[in-house]
Parts: sequence; structure tokens; C-alpha cells
Amino acid sequence: MKCHSGDKDKKVILDDTDFAKNTDLSKLSQFLNENCECYVLITCSKPSAEGKMQVEMTYEGDATLASYLIESAHSLMDENEALQSYS
Repeated sequence: MKCHSGDKDKKVILDDTDFAKNTDLSKLSQFLNENCECYVLITCSKPSAEGKMQVEMTYEGDATLASYLIESAHSLMDENEALQSYS
């Protein structure tokens, strides 16, 4: 896919997978900006042969609230893990 922009004729070449990812991310970003006071997005790449992963975190909104969201999510994950170990 080629995208042209204005008189400068800039070309951006994306394969279909990249286009789908960018479209999904655009929709997600729009949803979050319209519906959320604060959000935290944590992503990671697939592990390399050495087992290393690229981890990135992005947040929008108040930093204290973002920190609270992370801590709350961590606590919830710990609780779920404890419940699963008793099952």
C-alpha cells in the first residue's frame, strides 16, 4: 500500500499487517482519548533467541493516577494468581 501526501508526494509503504495494526491503534487511541481520564498501555515484543523482550509503557493523564492503575492491576493479578493456585 502506498500513501501519498500533498504536493511533496511523500510515500509511506505499509504492508497489510502494518496497516491493520495502525488502524487498530488509531481506533484504540481515539477510544481512550474520548472515554478515559487516564490510561496505561504496556507492550512487549516477542522474545529474541536470547529470551530478551523490548518492553514499553505509555500513559496519558495524571501520573499519580497512572501509578495507582498500575499498582491496582498488579494487586489484582496477584489475587488471581493466588486463587488459581488454590483451585
